[in-house]
Amino acid sequence: MKARLIGVYAANLFDLAATLFFVGMYGIGVELNPFGAVLLGSPPALIAYKVVVVGLLLAVLWRCRCARLAGPASAVLLTVYSVLAVYHIVLLAISACI
Repeated sequence: MKARLIGVYAANLFDLAATLFFVGMYGIGVELNPFGAVLLGSPPALIAYKVVVVGLLLAVLWRCRCARLAGPASAVLLTVYSVLAVYHIVLLAISACI
């Protein structure tokens, strides 16, 4: 489970970097997450949220690792963030060809 949570955090940071890159290139309209779009009004707030809040929530999940749903929850999170990372990589590849 520890490796999954580290993977989630790494993918979260990649999501942050890709989001900031795409917003810088194409504007805030490319952000599909309404909550993220609000935070993009203040990029330092988005960075703080993605680095600190997500990290703290993952730490809480780690502390609750003995709970029955902690393992499956970490697997779902890793799957979602992995799909999101692949999506960003594809977009980066497409934007490099344009």
